[in-house]
Amino acid sequence: LRLNEQQEQFVALNHGAAYRIQGTSGGGKSIILIHRALRLALENPRATVRVFTINRSLAELLRDSIEAINGG
Repeated sequence: LRLNEQQEQFVALNHGAAYRIQGTSGGGKSIILIHRALRLALENPRATVRVFTINRSLAELLRDSIEAINGG
């Protein structure tokens, strides 16, 4: 679950609005989402960071990936 340079740029973006990343399957969109959510949570420990997705199976995959990155 490592990021390449372009993905790191998306994770590091600072802005107050939503944005959409489009790409092909396997292009790393979910990895960017996971790392960005973790970054926001670490930078704002009192805030709630919510990730919305299109179905439960993807939600479970994202949750498992976040736990794997967090070491838990």
